[in-house]
Amino acid sequence: MFLSNKKIAIFIIGILAGLNVYAGQVVVKASIDSAKIKIGEQARITLTVTKGKNDNVIFPAYTDTLGDGIEVVGITNRDTTELDDEMESVSQQIVVTSFDSTLALIKPFVFTCNGDSFLTEELSLKVDPVHVDTLKNDLKDIKPIYDAPVDWRGILLTILLVAVVIAAVVGLWFLYRKYRKKKAETTEEKEVVPENPYLLAIRKLDEIKSEKVWQKGLLKRYYTDVTDVLREYVKFRFGIDAPEMTSDQILSSLALNETFGGSVEKDAIIGNLSEVLRIADLVKFAKWQPSFSDNDRIIAVAYDFIEKTKPVEEASGKSDSVKQENQEQ
Repeated sequence: MFLSNKKIAIFIIGILAGLNVYAGQVVVKASIDSAKIKIGEQARITLTVTKGKNDNVIFPAYTDTLGDGIEVVGITNRDTTELDDEMESVSQQIVVTSFDSTLALIKPFVFTCNGDSFLTEELSLKVDPVHVDTLKNDLKDIKPIYDAPVDWRGILLTILLVAVVIAAVVGLWFLYRKYRKKKAETTEEKEVVPENPYLLAIRKLDEIKSEKVWQKGLLKRYYTDVTDVLREYVKFRFGIDAPEMTSDQILSSLALNETFGGSVEKDAIIGNLSEVLRIADLVKFAKWQPSFSDNDRIIAVAYDFIEKTKPVEEASGKSDSVKQENQEQ
């Protein structure tokens, strides 16, 4: 009876030793999907650990080879499967191959859990060579390099596409030039010379006089309006860009202008204009307060300047406003 129990105990121990490895509730296992492959083919090794959910199991550290010419091609991510409320299974696959004809023994994989080591069983993989039947004499020489056939349709389509693109670019360029030219013509400020600068200036002075601007205390506006009329008149009458000039530049340009001809009144006319421009500059820029007589005189001098420098073809009669101004003088 004693021997029988001893045999039973030994049998049980043998069974436990033949199992993958069991300790506590941790079980590790290694399997391979094919025990035999040909050179260059691949096989998959599956590592599985069954453990408690709270157990921290460390998988083996892999290298690029598993020994005996077995090379690691890739390693998959770990896959966890819940078994019950307390247990789970974690698996991972290792893809291997070999380029040597051999019978390889893959050593057990070592797992670690809570300070204990767990080993899987040893695996084997037979790698067979690829046999070539030389008796059939099927070996062929390397084929020569063949020139690719000319794809005329593709070439024509490419040429057509390039031509369309070039035509579109050229067309857009011409449209752009036309647009810029048109824009320049529309935006460019064209100088429109009045048909009669003399009559235009007289009419504007009449308007300023009738508005009685300086009588309302708007001295700066009054002197600005009168000098603007004079500057515009000088521009179109003598071809001098007076609106863009200072008072001194206007007077210098008039002195050199031949339009006055040999008029003996030239110096007097320019002198009177100089007086008007300088008083206007003092009012506009120095806030000078002119007298009532200065306010009346400035527009009278403006009328006189325009009358004495009007084109020869103008009628010699003066406007009513000019006569009134001369009478006041």
